[in-house]
Amino acid sequence: MKNPLKTITFLLILALATPLRAQTLQDALRQAVTDNPLLRADKIGLKTREFQRKSVRGRFLPQVKVDANILYWDSPVTAQMDLSAIDAKFQALSKFLPPAAQQALQTTGQTTGAGLLIRDRTTSKVSLTVVQPLLQMYGITYAHQAASGMERAAKYDYETARRQVELDVVKTYCGILAAQRVRANLNAGIKQARAYEKQVRAFIKAGRAERNALLKVQVQEGELQQALFTVQKNLAMLKARLNFLMGRPGD
Repeated sequence: MKNPLKTITFLLILALATPLRAQTLQDALRQAVTDNPLLRADKIGLKTREFQRKSVRGRFLPQVKVDANILYWDSPVTAQMDLSAIDAKFQALSKFLPPAAQQALQTTGQTTGAGLLIRDRTTSKVSLTVVQPLLQMYGITYAHQAASGMERAAKYDYETARRQVELDVVKTYCGILAAQRVRANLNAGIKQARAYEKQVRAFIKAGRAERNALLKVQVQEGELQQALFTVQKNLAMLKARLNFLMGRPGD
């Protein structure tokens, strides 16, 4: 929209026209369990204990270590070996062998001058080590039992805190309902006192009542006003407490 004032006015009218739903006790309990800051901190502590137990449990598993390397050298390494004496003996015995074997010996004799390969130009190595710490199992077992006990204790602490928050929500919610009922009764009493005050003034004007009766009515109305102020203050404090329990701003 081109006019921002019209946009704001439209949104305000839309917000005022939307009916508001009363906050039920179930909604308050559900939101308090989810968003209460103290419960959220206890839940984080519970998760921490759970992760600690899982970390200790992982120590039961064997330890696996993998090492790998690859090297590229300037040149391969070979060792020169003189096999002429051995080759001469084989050649002397070749006449007793079949023709195919004699041919193989001749080929071998032609390559006796080649070097023996000691190391390739590119070398690589991969090693896998699996270790099971049997001597440490005793300590690991008791550490795991201790971590499990701490996790159970954290669960009990969280359940205790959650039930306490739920109890506080119920008390505060019922207190708000009671305060609203008392406020309604006090407003009705103030209206009745003001009506009675008009009636007493009429009686005084007609000479049918004393002025002292008017003072009594005014004192009673003042006491009702003071009680109404106290109830409204308590109601505001109860609402702020309920908001805090539900993880919402105080207002």
